[in-house]
Amino acid sequence: MPALMDERPSIERLRAEIARFQTETRDGWSGPARVSRAEELVCALQALDSACTIAVKDANRDRAWTATAFRSITGWLAHTCAIARHTASGYARRAAFLDRFDLTAKAFDAGDISVAALDRLSRVAKKREKLFERDEQMLLDVATAPTTTLDDLDTVTEQWRLYADDQHTPAEAGDMPSYLDMHVGFGGYLHLKGALEPRLAAIVQAALDRAMGPPADDDDRPTPERRAEALADICGGVREDDEDKRPRINIDAIADLATMTSPDTFDPDHSFTDVSGIGPIRRSDVRALACDAHIGAILTRGRSQVVAVRRQTRIVPLWMRRALNARDRRCQHPGCITHYSRCDAHHIVHWADGGETELHNLILLCSAHHHHIHRERLHITRDPLGRIDLHHDPP
Repeated sequence: MPALMDERPSIERLRAEIARFQTETRDGWSGPARVSRAEELVCALQALDSACTIAVKDANRDRAWTATAFRSITGWLAHTCAIARHTASGYARRAAFLDRFDLTAKAFDAGDISVAALDRLSRVAKKREKLFERDEQMLLDVATAPTTTLDDLDTVTEQWRLYADDQHTPAEAGDMPSYLDMHVGFGGYLHLKGALEPRLAAIVQAALDRAMGPPADDDDRPTPERRAEALADICGGVREDDEDKRPRINIDAIADLATMTSPDTFDPDHSFTDVSGIGPIRRSDVRALACDAHIGAILTRGRSQVVAVRRQTRIVPLWMRRALNARDRRCQHPGCITHYSRCDAHHIVHWADGGETELHNLILLCSAHHHHIHRERLHITRDPLGRIDLHHDPP
């Protein structure tokens, strides 16, 4: 055993070599030389990731990792290696897949398929294990072919997935329902993850495409960003003849008085704005949401002393919203033509600053321009003809 231990590659030597690359000075290198080094290191990282996957697979053999006193392989990796749980879960998923499918394990151990290819195979095999076992060699022949790219493999595995799903009985197909997971992450961002069966996918895709429409001439946002905005528009909008039933956001805003009155100063004990169920968000976002919503305000002095609580009430009543729709018809930001059914009611002088909820103090803004105005702290003036002007200095 000692002799075998001595023959193991030295992790310390690997760490030392990695440190040398980290401290390597490339100031005098040519552009092609720096590009080449980046390519070499990324390729080396892929090879190291394969070695890590094989090591985790071996640690999973006979559940050897249970000696660490953790209850799951994911928990062991996440805690011991200080990596994200989804990364640890990926290693665990690969280990379980390689443990079940010997042909794929042999190809992976031999370096014939990459981690990326392994992930694609394991993804389509989930809940289709029996059919995958039957067609494993065929799929491996495609994956290991010298001319096969990852895009090619995506195409083939997707075609195989559709074929495999056709082989299921209705009861078996019921084991693969559509789903949508949601969780609130850092900064109050809502993370969505899911899969929709083709029928639902077609409906959702068509609705998103219709809501996005073609980008405006001055809209250079990437498609994913526009799609996210479209999803929010769909959730907040209604048919033209049904604006009375337009759903509004219900929020409980929890804000410190110092934060709302002095947003440019930060104090760990006094600088915060929260939304119940979401967590901390930007002050500008609270103000944007609070323009037209069912809002309950909880004002505090610090994090423990509540100084005021207001029950949830609608900021802009329905009758006023209908009048606003009839007057403005569309987003009032210069150049924007977004229909009123996809717009928010914005207070020119925010109600938190003493502005009245009256027609003369309201304009329609699409979600994108509404949040832009709040985040940039732009002020709005409106001339007698209804034209608006945006500026940073208060009027």
